[in-house]
Amino acid sequence: MIKNGLKPVYDSNTEILIVGSFPGEESLRRQEYYAYSRNIFWKLIGQILNIKLVTLPYEERLKILLKNKIGLWDTIISCERDGSLDNAIRNPVYADFSNFSNLKKICCNGNRSFESVRFCSVPERMAAISLPSTSPANAGMTMDEKIRLWRDAVK
Repeated sequence: MIKNGLKPVYDSNTEILIVGSFPGEESLRRQEYYAYSRNIFWKLIGQILNIKLVTLPYEERLKILLKNKIGLWDTIISCERDGSLDNAIRNPVYADFSNFSNLKKICCNGNRSFESVRFCSVPERMAAISLPSTSPANAGMTMDEKIRLWRDAVK
């Protein structure tokens, strides 16, 4: 069965686009980025921005990201997949980032998104940065190590 991803979150002021590979089952079900309770994305970004994002309604989180010139999307916009694991993705259709006129960089949440970004339409001037995944499957780093690497890329 073909699954479609979430719509991009961005506006004309977006300078940093954080991309995952493809939303997990919980995110697709709720139609929210990083909806799985064990994914640390909102906690990590909240610490970087000094705002308790995890306590806010989803729409408020998105407004705060946009206010900070940060957008969200995925490198894969549709695919076939059973479950939520990246290694189960089959027949991916890749995103087109060429219309994001003010982007300065793309921050890839995990290895699969970084590997996939080369198949996306990305303007030449754009830098893609590989960051440690916020998924619970990535237990090889401490939260503090992840925050340091993400802060350097997002700030």
